[in-house]
Amino acid sequence: NIDILVEAEDGTKKTYTEEEYKKIIKYILDNISSKSLGVLIGIFTGMRIGEICALKWEDIDLENKLINVNKTVQRIYNPLDEFEKSKIVITPCKTENSQRSVPIAQDLYKMLKTLKTSDNDYVLTGTNKLLEPRTFRKFYTKMMNDCGITPIKFHSLRHTFASINIENGTDVKTISEILGHSDIAITLQTYTHTSNKAKAKAIDKFNKMFETQEEKIQFTRSYKGNVCCINKKTNKCDFIGSIKDVSEYLVETTEYICNVINGINDDEVYNIIPKIVGITHNENGDYVGG
Repeated sequence: NIDILVEAEDGTKKTYTEEEYKKIIKYILDNISSKSLGVLIGIFTGMRIGEICALKWEDIDLENKLINVNKTVQRIYNPLDEFEKSKIVITPCKTENSQRSVPIAQDLYKMLKTLKTSDNDYVLTGTNKLLEPRTFRKFYTKMMNDCGITPIKFHSLRHTFASINIENGTDVKTISEILGHSDIAITLQTYTHTSNKAKAKAIDKFNKMFETQEEKIQFTRSYKGNVCCINKKTNKCDFIGSIKDVSEYLVETTEYICNVINGINDDEVYNIIPKIVGITHNENGDYVGG
């Protein structure tokens, strides 16, 4: 099983577990409707609730298996207006990155193809009348209770989508584009903890290719690549260099540095690991963990 349970800063649950996700999807498939289809879209795409409410069938390209996200629905409140305290508005997505094309997974494609109505209809209603986020959120909460799962915010579907994908090794830039973040830094800031788990899993998976102790990679002072000093408190990369450079930086022997990398010794201040493009650093050489 994948550990995708994430907590918010106040300790509240922020994502669903893998088992809960499977249960939700099974419930939707057993109780399919236009509105439950909207929840399924949230699960498989990480789209925001306002984007799903604004979605029309003309925005779904079944031939190329893409959802074209270009607008959002929101309720605007104006307490000073005596006659209309609030109103529903449809607006373009607020940033250029928010306007995006999201690939359709095969299981979602089957349901979309089955339930498709006229191009001008809203996906959540199957008619030309939209469903506002407040009403759709109430449906979502009731649906979660009906399938025996304690509901958390609809936005948690977005967090769970991102967490599952990053845990499974999808690169952060791709996830950032699918989610429509204006800057990859937003994705990194939100999901760094998950990215670190994915990196650890990647290294562990690589290490397991060597079946016996004799076959396992042992880093020695002759290693020609660079290694990183990752501060345990700040999770920042404080220094990069050869094993000799790091030994001089930490005023330690090269044998000690190799032992830390190989897991024989544990340094109080730093995790010392090889620099690996795609795991510790991106292609531009920037450390992606801090």
